[in-house]
Amino acid sequence: MLDRLFTNKLTIQKLFFIIANLFFVSYAFLALYYFKERCLYIDSAFQLFKIINFENFNIEASRYGVFFTQLLPLLAIKLGLPLKTRLVIYSLSFVIVYYSVFLLCYFKLKEKTASFIIPVVLIIGISNGFFYLVTEIYQAIIFLIAFYAWISNRFVGVRTIKTKVFDISIAILLFLQCFFCHPTAVFPALFIIGYHVLYHKQFRKNELFILVPLIIIVAFVKINLTKSFTY
Repeated sequence: MLDRLFTNKLTIQKLFFIIANLFFVSYAFLALYYFKERCLYIDSAFQLFKIINFENFNIEASRYGVFFTQLLPLLAIKLGLPLKTRLVIYSLSFVIVYYSVFLLCYFKLKEKTASFIIPVVLIIGISNGFFYLVTEIYQAIIFLIAFYAWISNRFVGVRTIKTKVFDISIAILLFLQCFFCHPTAVFPALFIIGYHVLYHKQFRKNELFILVPLIIIVAFVKINLTKSFTY
């Protein structure tokens, strides 16, 4: 009976979806329970202090991609909520962003396998990343999964010129989101593009090739414009 159960692809996907949701519920509970440990630890405390003190987004080393994880805590500050509530919201904001990307990949982009990678990534590095919630590398990885899901879902089959322009525009925005979380996103982004082209044998007339020089140019500009004394 178990053999028959696990040979059904739809059943396996549903099972993984349930497991993934249980993980995020557990992750959110732990983020709530350990909100002080997560928010008052080295860089997290430093960045949250600046957000509260200046009542504005705190961008270090031109990493503008952290914008999404600072939206809710900044809203809490603007609403004049108590300090404890601000800390709780800041701790949970990362879970909310990660879960939102998971749902986007699963439902909108229909890339269920890619969506399941998100909880796996968070589990693998949980001993290093759970209490170091502001590390931008985690945020970059999560958005890179969305970047992969978008390319895998959209850059296949016959499409109109209008659709191609839309697809490449969103791909560029997703890459910039990844890159401005952490500059090392350049390398996996190039790998994702190369993997997709090789897997689908799209060696000619592939608009994804537009991204390659753009990635290199953006990386070069950021390296030269980022101030050496920044965080």
